Amino acid sequence: MKKLHHLYKRNSGTWYFQHSKTGKINLKTSDRDEAIQMRNDLLKEINYHGYLPVEKVKMPTFRECVKDWYERKKKVNRETTVYSYRTIVNKHFLNVPFVDTPINEIQDTDIEDWWLSLDVDNNSILDYLTKMSGVFKLALKRKHITSNPMLTIDRPKRRTPKPAPFTLDEIEKILEQIDPYYRDFYEVRAFTGMNHGEACALKPEHIDFHNNIIKVRQSIVRGKLGLLKNEYRVRDILMVDRVKTILKLRVEHCNDGYLFLNRRRNPISTYTNWAVWNKACEKAGVKVRPARNTRHTFITAALDHERPMFVARQAGHRDLAMIHKHYAGFVEKSGDGEKFNEFVSSELKSTTKSTTSGIPLKLLKFKSGS
Repeated sequence: MKKLHHLYKRNSGTWYFQHSKTGKINLKTSDRDEAIQMRNDLLKEINYHGYLPVEKVKMPTFRECVKDWYERKKKVNRETTVYSYRTIVNKHFLNVPFVDTPINEIQDTDIEDWWLSLDVDNNSILDYLTKMSGVFKLALKRKHITSNPMLTIDRPKRRTPKPAPFTLDEIEKILEQIDPYYRDFYEVRAFTGMNHGEACALKPEHIDFHNNIIKVRQSIVRGKLGLLKNEYRVRDILMVDRVKTILKLRVEHCNDGYLFLNRRRNPISTYTNWAVWNKACEKAGVKVRPARNTRHTFITAALDHERPMFVARQAGHRDLAMIHKHYAGFVEKSGDGEKFNEFVSSELKSTTKSTTSGIPLKLLKFKSGS
């Protein structure tokens, strides 16, 4: 037998024993000779019993499985995503009541009792449970468990917050009251539909005045420049005149790479949305809503004048699903059908003036009493 047969070492330095009759067992040692000795003892038990007695199996705890899952996520996800994982792991997963319980002893009721005790909104709980499912899925792959308890737990219902767009009049009132230093930033957001990170990442090379477009190619999240969330967000936005005027001046006087920076010449943080935008809303007498609703404002206003698919592409949506789901109720209803009526009545010339629905009028006349 090879010296390290049935043994392998993780990046953490811990040795594992792997056998077809046991799956993977954490030997909880980083010493090579000790791992070999433990391997030999385990093989003796398997050869004698035909299996490994349960009391001999050192099953990893939930804590160890979480760390295993997190290390894998660090290798395949971008930094901003890993940041959100790390926050949930440290704040919640490493504080669950069953954190030091062997992974194969955790029941679906243990998980339900945990999330029911949390004082957070349903959407946050669903986010935690989705990531916890990844922990148990990896444990299942490693054969630490034979069934996934996450498949049978009860979950809260997702509550999707409805868009709360500003009217264009409200936008104008807010822009009149906003800190002049940041007015251009929020005006561009309101009339392009870009989110905070996309607007922060704009550089002169992203503005094409010849074709009248803004090339959205990157985003700044938590101060880090990176790629957009998905390929649909990569898009060209047509500039309205007031946006073009703003960006021309910005490009002419840009000396720091980015078109929009805070007073310290750093990317604008999301904290500014609270310190600047909310304060301007209060001064303008407008109901305070997060600055992200400027994106909803752009979409709902554009839908009153443009084709839905055009608006969806400008906003970075894959198809019309998001438009129908979130914005259909905001589309202007007055005058529905009038344009089609005008088209039929004035622009189409009837070739059969004496017909109704293609049937000659004389055929529609019936004898009295018929």
